[in-house]
Amino acid sequence: MTTGVAVGVGGSMRIIDSRLYRWAEIATDLFLLTLLWLVVSLPLVTLCPATTAVFGVFRAWEEGEGAGIVGPFFASFRARLRQSLVVGFGWSLLGVILLFDLLATRRMTGPLAFPLLVAMLGLALCYLLPTVYIYPTLANARTTAFGVVRNAFLLALSQPLLSLLAAFGMIVWGVALYAFPILLPLFGGVVAYGLNALFNRAIRRFPAAAPEEGTPTGPG
Repeated sequence: MTTGVAVGVGGSMRIIDSRLYRWAEIATDLFLLTLLWLVVSLPLVTLCPATTAVFGVFRAWEEGEGAGIVGPFFASFRARLRQSLVVGFGWSLLGVILLFDLLATRRMTGPLAFPLLVAMLGLALCYLLPTVYIYPTLANARTTAFGVVRNAFLLALSQPLLSLLAAFGMIVWGVALYAFPILLPLFGGVVAYGLNALFNRAIRRFPAAAPEEGTPTGPG
């Protein structure tokens, strides 16, 4: 009886150790991936392709073990460079315009001030929801620039509550980074990993929103 208990405890410890090792390995990989993203993003003009490449690494990990970090990162970076620049900077510019419009609306007075503020908040929400899926879609789907945005909207609509929570989570993450920039190398990869998990969940619910590699879809 004592021997059986010892074997059982030993087996449980091995399971726990293996799980701890696996989580430690994932945490280390995410930290190294974040550092690589930071280095490649330093010129700023490469920020959007580098962000897309992070999700390209996640895709490589899902397709097979031992994919590594550097190889998949730069493979995705090169493959998605042009489209990431177009979609990333275009989408960012739209966000900046909406932000300035929202700030300007808050300063307005008169009977139209409140309806305009509500309308701007609605537009901001429509912007934030697909933002959660823009870069995972860029990394996973070969389609037009318009198709990337359209698919991101469809994925957001497939799970609106989770998408809304993720969008507000991104706002909180941005505020936290503004106050404590050191959080970026420590937890940036974890945040991206969570967004990728949310993307994969949306794909399972609405697979038509992310076409297979090599299957262009969408207008144009």
